[in-house]
Amino acid sequence: MGTLSREDFADWATDGHGWVPKFSTTWDGMDVLVEEAAKQGIALQLISRFKDGVFIDFQCLAIAEKRLHGTISGKAPHAVCLAFLKSKGIDI
Repeated sequence: MGTLSREDFADWATDGHGWVPKFSTTWDGMDVLVEEAAKQGIALQLISRFKDGVFIDFQCLAIAEKRLHGTISGKAPHAVCLAFLKSKGIDI
């Protein structure tokens, strides 16, 4: 585990809709992103959402510079990645 580097972008894999970095598709990759966010003072909170006992999706909240940034996705690493990007001013 460590900080994100140029090599993290070298092995992107397509999801059929474009190119996606491994830190937004795997639990191990998400761990690297969470560590990097913490180093930058960004707090991340991941919430599993259910309705009537059935999983719906993941919601991730990023708190940076006293602002809250929220995202929703069907996959936890994707939700975390989107929230991190939003906290950096990148809205996808």
